Amino acid sequence: MSIAGTGTKQQQLQELVQRYGLESNILFLGWLEPGQMQAVMLQSDVFIHFVPSLDPFPVAVLEAMAAGLPVIGSDMAGSVVERVKNGENGFVISSTDVEGLAESIIKFIINPSLVENMGYAARQTAEEWPVERAEQVIKSIDIETKPSIFRKP
Repeated sequence: MSIAGTGTKQQQLQELVQRYGLESNILFLGWLEPGQMQAVMLQSDVFIHFVPSLDPFPVAVLEAMAAGLPVIGSDMAGSVVERVKNGENGFVISSTDVEGLAESIIKFIINPSLVENMGYAARQTAEEWPVERAEQVIKSIDIETKPSIFRKP
């Protein structure tokens, strides 16, 4: 399993990986640029988006689901809260629960069929939200009731 990115909980997560003896199963990649991330997703089993502070709607979560990856995400990420069905296409955990993050990772390691089953469910979720659906949602919002700064001059 590869983990891309950095953050305030990285050292704690690395210590937990060591405590559970999972060093041979988990590789920390560090920060990656968006173009690099797609290649990693195509070779990955699970996508983790564990943020300690508000991340309103990270697109990377949606991209991962479209790639058929189950998501382990924190409750501070909008797209995790809105799209991840806990226990079906991934796991939603508290942004302060590093132990819960480790336990979720371990669930995938000890039960590889979860990767396939939840990954399939993640892809199904992504297919429920095509661009056309987003366009319909945006067009359905009546901006005429909003202040004039939201309307075309």
